[in-house]
Amino acid sequence: MNRIIRFFKSKGFAILLFHAGVLIFNWPLLSLPADSGGAGIFSYLVITWAVIVALLVLVGASLHLAQKTDKEG
Repeated sequence: MNRIIRFFKSKGFAILLFHAGVLIFNWPLLSLPADSGGAGIFSYLVITWAVIVALLVLVGASLHLAQKTDKEG
């Protein structure tokens, strides 16, 4: 469990998440679902946005849990 917390808490994961978000919402990948119409681009944006938000929640939870264990120990 501590290994997962350290992974999500690391600065490298935050940088990776930022770059993945920039890449996912940038032109080359954003044009792929646009070819299938409005529903394709909408579902792509909602799904990718939800994944990014879920990862940010995990980062926040791991920071909170790490801070909580630091206070106890």
